[in-house]
Amino acid sequence: MEFTPVVYEHAAKFIGRRPWEVSRSADLLVEAHAAAYAVYRHTPIVAGIDVYNVEAEAYGAVVGAPQGNEVPSVMGQLCQHAQDLCGLAWPDAASSGRFPLVMEAAARLKKECPGAEVRIPLSGPFSIACALAGFQEILTEVLMSPDTLAAALHHLAAGQIEVCRTFASRGFRAMFFDSAGCPPIITADSFRSVVLPALCEMMSGIRHITNEAPPLILGGNTAGILEDLLRTGTEYVICPAETDREAFMEIMKKHPQVTVRMNTPARLFASNDREALRADLEYMAKLAGGRPATALGSGVLPYDADPSMVTFAQEFASTL
Repeated sequence: MEFTPVVYEHAAKFIGRRPWEVSRSADLLVEAHAAAYAVYRHTPIVAGIDVYNVEAEAYGAVVGAPQGNEVPSVMGQLCQHAQDLCGLAWPDAASSGRFPLVMEAAARLKKECPGAEVRIPLSGPFSIACALAGFQEILTEVLMSPDTLAAALHHLAAGQIEVCRTFASRGFRAMFFDSAGCPPIITADSFRSVVLPALCEMMSGIRHITNEAPPLILGGNTAGILEDLLRTGTEYVICPAETDREAFMEIMKKHPQVTVRMNTPARLFASNDREALRADLEYMAKLAGGRPATALGSGVLPYDADPSMVTFAQEFASTL
């Protein structure tokens, strides 16, 4: 089987730089991801480091420098309530925040890594809302003001469609991440009533522009919302290490056209426990059961992941 490492902040380690430094420079972003690709030959190459901050910064939030090799994060909140999100002007991907930097890096990575698939990471509406108004506020509004929050998510989803319109006009492809908006952070019922409609709207709008349904990545305990998630039309999902992977893959038997990346716990790649890694890869391969369109993966590799553990996983997976 194929093994796909998930490389974001981990790329910075290959050039001896902090994730913060790499996230602020197109030159370093290209250098870091090209260096990681030279070792792993993974697909896709995702042109990002701190994938949940780019939209928030484009809307006007401040992203601050963290300590050491931590991933950058939003400092404070741009908005106080979900209602405030409805009044935000959508960012122009051609000029707002780091969007131009990321597009430049993606274009150069296509040239630096010929033949590789290069994707630009984007956030889903719920994760953008949390970055702009804070997790506590948004989680409170899930319970207290679900209709207002749902309207805010629809507004943010429409903004993401426009971002993708700009990307598509320049030949870029995106993939989406919205792990803030699923169990156990919120309930399955809240996902269906508040989060899912905006995701479906976003994915439908993007499919209309690009003629493809981009990958939609949600970590967490997603087995219980998987059927709902597939209603978005996405053609690529992950089976997170933290969910019931047996239940997840049983459901996926009914959807052979959808690609699945089955994740092993990312923490194993910062350890020397090859036996635990081997056992988990064997377990996942057994669950896959020869299903087509299935790969094994790492989850998001930490900065300090050991490259030899990643290459071991790739080599061992190829024997499964």
